[in-house]
Amino acid sequence: MNRLNRILAALAVSLLVVTLTLLTWNRGFVSREIERDIASTVASFNPYEILHGVGDDMVRFGLLEQLAARALASPYIRNLVITRLVDGDRELPIIPWKMHAELGEGWRAAVDGWQRIALGGDDPFGYIYLDLDLSALRTMNWAIAAIGLTIAIMLATLLARVWRQETSLTRTVIELNERRREMIRLERLALAGQLAAGLLHDLRKPVLHIKHSLDDLDEALGDFAPAAGSLQDLRRQTRLFFQILTDSQIERFVQSDKAVEEFVALAPIIEFSLNLVRYEQRNVQVIRNEQEGLPPLLAHPFRLIQLFSNLILNAYQAMDGQGRLVIEAARAGRGIEARIIDDGPGIPSDVIERVFDPFFTTKPEGEGTGLGLSISKMIVDDLGGTISVESRAGGPTTFRIWLPAETAAEEPPAPRVPPASAPDTPPHPAPTPAD
Repeated sequence: MNRLNRILAALAVSLLVVTLTLLTWNRGFVSREIERDIASTVASFNPYEILHGVGDDMVRFGLLEQLAARALASPYIRNLVITRLVDGDRELPIIPWKMHAELGEGWRAAVDGWQRIALGGDDPFGYIYLDLDLSALRTMNWAIAAIGLTIAIMLATLLARVWRQETSLTRTVIELNERRREMIRLERLALAGQLAAGLLHDLRKPVLHIKHSLDDLDEALGDFAPAAGSLQDLRRQTRLFFQILTDSQIERFVQSDKAVEEFVALAPIIEFSLNLVRYEQRNVQVIRNEQEGLPPLLAHPFRLIQLFSNLILNAYQAMDGQGRLVIEAARAGRGIEARIIDDGPGIPSDVIERVFDPFFTTKPEGEGTGLGLSISKMIVDDLGGTISVESRAGGPTTFRIWLPAETAAEEPPAPRVPPASAPDTPPHPAPTPAD
């Protein structure tokens, strides 16, 4: 609610409150006026003046009619009837004096609902029946009730609006806090990418220097046999370093937004990903079960490699070098569903909802960054797919990835993926990626 609306609402409520106060005061004033006229009228009918004497049956009708006319001058008394007690407790109407002659005992029905007041104090000589005009009081009562209801409705409306605005504000604050935290996560991810790119750039220079120094040392030593084996091993290690960098395509991952989408087949992507993280396979048995004739995916090849290599590496590390990894892929609707199943220890139910959060990890400190699954989810989301995890304590754990694929109605270009090249001769034989 803006400032003008608040001012108008406050003025409206203030005006209604003032009006209600005035009506209430006026109602009290009118009520007091009616009570005063009634008291004045009753007091005017003094038995010492109306009767010839106390206990006398003779009434001064002239004076009584004058008093009745004076009472009827009040705006709040419409009519009156005065009765005289005869024969002990029997009432006989004497004003108007024709009433009993015309109505007989039916006069009582004529004054039904009128106010009845004793005349003469504790030992009355008769009664006065007053037909009071209370229309002003009733009108003010209705007006007071209407204004009170209006105020209540306005206050309820204002409170409801304030509550809605507070609820909306609270929801907005929560959303802003969520977005702020998400921005912090994205900034940390961007910083991590920049640090990785800078580290890669800095690592190239000393290793490249070592490579050149080895060439110079080899030339200086000539045919010195004792050093030949060590020099060959050092050259092999430097070649392996550069080959690993080439295979991992870290630079392409950092600049994946600049990559060009193309049609790629899923099987070579999985093969490349398995080769990329084979250093963690050890004694894990890999079983691949991929449906033939799967449609191609329109994506950045190296982002798919990053996706599957992250999930395969997580499975290897979860099984700690022992166990079985099953990779399945099949058509699912207008896309492909891939499943990566490991028989590791599983994910506890109290943390499974957080596995895709950035920097969340169940690994000991220093052994995981908590970025792998978060980046994998970002890649899947960017490709218009879905990723989910099913697990329980004791395993197994299943990651399901669904990605949209090209339909048969449109023939895409022949799919391709980057070649999964391997180093010349690794110093230690690596296990095969699939059994």
